[in-house]
Amino acid sequence: MAKDAVATMGGILPDDVSGRDAVHVAVFSAVASVPVRPGQRIGIIHQSDTDIEVGLVGDKVAIVDPFLNAPVRPGERFWAYLYPRTITALSHRWTHPALEQTTTAYSTPSAKLRAENWLRGFAGTAELPYDEMMWGAKAHLKNGYYFCDGGKWEGFGFPDEFWDHYEVVTGEKVESDDRGTFFTCSC
Repeated sequence: MAKDAVATMGGILPDDVSGRDAVHVAVFSAVASVPVRPGQRIGIIHQSDTDIEVGLVGDKVAIVDPFLNAPVRPGERFWAYLYPRTITALSHRWTHPALEQTTTAYSTPSAKLRAENWLRGFAGTAELPYDEMMWGAKAHLKNGYYFCDGGKWEGFGFPDEFWDHYEVVTGEKVESDDRGTFFTCSC
């Protein structure tokens, strides 16, 4: 079974994990204050406008580039890899003149998981399978589709928060005019 590699980095994988994945790792340019080895845990000693000096003291926040073939000597510059799941934001947003701008938004895997869990809980409240509910939301946005099952959803509360979570999971922006319910009754 495939698992999110970022969520399992830094630990021994259970036997049921298989497949392939790719990860983003946050890095920064560091200057060694002492000799350090590839993969060694390091802490920040001093920061200036141009340099981040690292060493073997203090809180360890990163590791020395594990792909180096030799130790790093004091004064040498190298990539320091921050520990997984410790950064507060990551975004690779770029533009190209030949490509149109996209309206999709980036969300971290943990934010997507939280949003999906909320949506799954809401699907349970609506007594619908999650995938069916997500299909209905997409169909509502595309062509005005509504779920109707007799009086099942009469007076059913539909929070605007639904669309916030939908945006995080799908990466699709939902305009304020489209943020209504897609549940109706046959009354």
